[in-house]
Amino acid sequence: MAAFRDYLCIDPSFFTRKKRIEKLPNVLTDLSDAETTIILPTFLKSFIDSEDNLNEKIFDDNEITDMENFKILQKIDRELKDEGEFFQIAKKARSLFKNFRVTTADKIISGLDNTPFSSKHLNEISKFGQPIVSAVTEFMTISSNLQGTIVAYGKKFISLARKIRIPTLEGFSKVKHQMIDNKIAPPMLKLITCAVDAAALSAFSLTFGVEIGIDLSVIEDIGIEQLLLVADGNVAN
Repeated sequence: MAAFRDYLCIDPSFFTRKKRIEKLPNVLTDLSDAETTIILPTFLKSFIDSEDNLNEKIFDDNEITDMENFKILQKIDRELKDEGEFFQIAKKARSLFKNFRVTTADKIISGLDNTPFSSKHLNEISKFGQPIVSAVTEFMTISSNLQGTIVAYGKKFISLARKIRIPTLEGFSKVKHQMIDNKIAPPMLKLITCAVDAAALSAFSLTFGVEIGIDLSVIEDIGIEQLLLVADGNVAN
């Protein structure tokens, strides 16, 4: 079951509000283990201190990059309007990721032999810009090929997947609900994978205690090539 904890892909929605980034450390600590790699969308690579960008990460460069990222993230969260707050979010993110093994999605994708995720409907989300489109396709590729988990805040990522015609199935997660009860996770946390067969669906369901009330083999029988399975923890959903 550890496979779905080995790669945790962080939804960019976590970086649009200060209260969200403040919830992320506990979530990642609870979900991760010694083998876990945290994966950021490629456009947020400036949040990571590495040998590749160490010489570039002077204050002025960070400020310019943060402003570019601010504009990108505004496209998925219209309520993101305070530049000063976003600079605080970026600072918190850089501090947080020093405590984990972190990389960007492009570096993981480059090591895969499998064909990257694609959809003929990607133009449906093109208005959000190429960085966001790439984040969606990269995370789909990683979760479907490596049994990775997309750690999302709210339903924006799910909405983007539905726009490109990816079937979505949501189920109550005992693990996530316990995280909420223990004040570890915000109620809006969603744990997601893009599964390509019944075995992956079953493994994800067992890992996070997902109750979906359907025979997973039926899904495979009707010929769905990719399915977004969402582990939720709110009884009302």
